[in-house]
Amino acid sequence: MSIKHNFRGAAIGIFLTTSIFALNYYFGGSNSTSSAENLEITSIEQAISFLEDESFVVLEQRDFQKLTRDLEELEDQISLLTLDLETDIETQQEVDLEEDDTTESAEEDDVEESPVQTYQTVLKIESGMNSHDIAAQLVNGNILEEGRPLIDYIVDNEVDRIIRMGEYNITSEMTIPEIVTIITSP
Repeated sequence: MSIKHNFRGAAIGIFLTTSIFALNYYFGGSNSTSSAENLEITSIEQAISFLEDESFVVLEQRDFQKLTRDLEELEDQISLLTLDLETDIETQQEVDLEEDDTTESAEEDDVEESPVQTYQTVLKIESGMNSHDIAAQLVNGNILEEGRPLIDYIVDNEVDRIIRMGEYNITSEMTIPEIVTIITSP
């Protein structure tokens, strides 16, 4: 007997079994019925009792309306407190900014006294290098604090395809556009 006949026989068996279960489910007499189907409610007290037995909470209309009003009042209080908190935060931020301005003025006086150190490096761009490699070299040479702004500038201005191989003298006083101009100019 072939595999085709075996599969056909199995499919017929599954179909017949499923049909028998479906007929029994839809037309068969079920002895188990839910308590709601058997319950005949004749009064409000019985309905309330049934609902409470089923873990429901029953409230009268006036109780529900009172709870709704209380909820609305609490939400209004939360809104007012949130607004007060936001106002306090803004006031504190303004005070902090004023303190920072005072601190920055004192720091600027200190900065003016100490000279800014300038770093210089020779940037070597070789075949196969990408903007990440270039940024890493500049960070390692103390030219840039972070490489991400250089990478973003190169990508945003679509100059990543015109970077030239070679050696370039770069200083920490140069801006990112100046560095990019140097490494992309023929």
